[in-house]
Amino acid sequence: MLDFDAAKHVARDRWLSAFDDEPGGPQVIRDSECVEYEWGWLIASGPSRAELVPPEKRRRGRRSILVDRVTGQTETVTTAGPRIAIIKLLERRPAESRSPDVSVDYHGNLAQVRVSMRAFTPLSESDAAVPDEEAVEVYRLTDRDE
Repeated sequence: MLDFDAAKHVARDRWLSAFDDEPGGPQVIRDSECVEYEWGWLIASGPSRAELVPPEKRRRGRRSILVDRVTGQTETVTTAGPRIAIIKLLERRPAESRSPDVSVDYHGNLAQVRVSMRAFTPLSESDAAVPDEEAVEVYRLTDRDE
């Protein structure tokens, strides 16, 4: 099980280091912008010298990655937002580590993925009751042959 420091190390080693030569210098993790969830963290980062990033590239200089506290797996957050990334991350967990908040049913080459809203709720907001029946459901094509 990863703690926050280990999750930041994973994010840096597996993804953020790839942007070290970008304008603005190496990415630094912005602890105050990171969000903890039951399953792990959304790690937020930005250039170490933001003033050196050209104005037209400033928005693209900020990066976010999810780190699973159980498996150490990562998922990048794209412009589609964190929900899609959270679904992908949790869906990839091995069966023995899968959260009860996630279910996947296969219908031939179509996967039906259902994720409880609790998976999208930061721990800091977990006191707010999220009804168990509220969920996000997505369908996607797979390469499974059944």
